[in-house]
Amino acid sequence: MTNKSAREILSENLQNALKRSGMDQKDLALKIGVSPASVTNWLKGIKYPRIDKIQAIADALNISQSELTTDKDAKNEIKNNIETLATHIDGDVTDEEMKEILAFIKCIKASKK
Repeated sequence: MTNKSAREILSENLQNALKRSGMDQKDLALKIGVSPASVTNWLKGIKYPRIDKIQAIADALNISQSELTTDKDAKNEIKNNIETLATHIDGDVTDEEMKEILAFIKCIKASKK
């Protein structure tokens, strides 16, 4: 599993979102009311914006907050693990084993509550 910091994740996602939008750092800074240096620090992964600024960035770029803050690599890794698990379950698992797997999943979910 990837081990990126929140700053690194936001940095990558912000860079990609800026490219897609056609907006540059200065445009974004003006639009959300911060200095261009603040945007530079976010893009370089030096600093992390306050939550209200994350929403302002998302609004300015017409994206969701989660598109800025979610690690897409980790999300893809989870998806791949689910697909691998599904492949194994498809034919290699008996009904009794499936019941045990489902009971284990329920147990994990219950422990998180």
